[in-house]
Amino acid sequence: MTPEIEYKWLEGDDTACWRAIRGTALRSDPTAFVDEISSFERRTDSELGHWLKSHRTFVGMVGPDPVACISWYQETSPAEVHRGHLTSLFVQPEYRRAGLADSLIKRIKADAAIKILQLELEVVSTAKIAVALYARHGFQTIGRIPRATFHDGTYFEHLAMMCPLDA
Repeated sequence: MTPEIEYKWLEGDDTACWRAIRGTALRSDPTAFVDEISSFERRTDSELGHWLKSHRTFVGMVGPDPVACISWYQETSPAEVHRGHLTSLFVQPEYRRAGLADSLIKRIKADAAIKILQLELEVVSTAKIAVALYARHGFQTIGRIPRATFHDGTYFEHLAMMCPLDA
């Protein structure tokens, strides 16, 4: 039985919550993210607070514990303010296959659609479940980025995906 999930937006002072879920994500699935746990752990609360202020971050909570997260940010250049980027999607393994990722993506898309026309992301090309999840939510592959990330001596190709929010 899946416990009740409560959802909340993180604010700039929610650094402990962000530190907990992001640290878990980076330890659990290191090749899925550009960031690395060693550099993340060195960041100060001030740096994390600044990041949270520039990214709309939504978490799923079980009691006081974050178990899932997703973020998006809007481009700031006047020529690109219609674009945003989805980042940091993660669900703890024991909570997967319960609809949390679907719920997070739906909420982020609704929030982003208020300000932007398209949401973009990159995903490791071998992450077939993640690619299928994004496709189910209207993201289309628009390109490939060879050697996008490098972890433990291996390069990983990423897919660039985009979802129009005004369609």
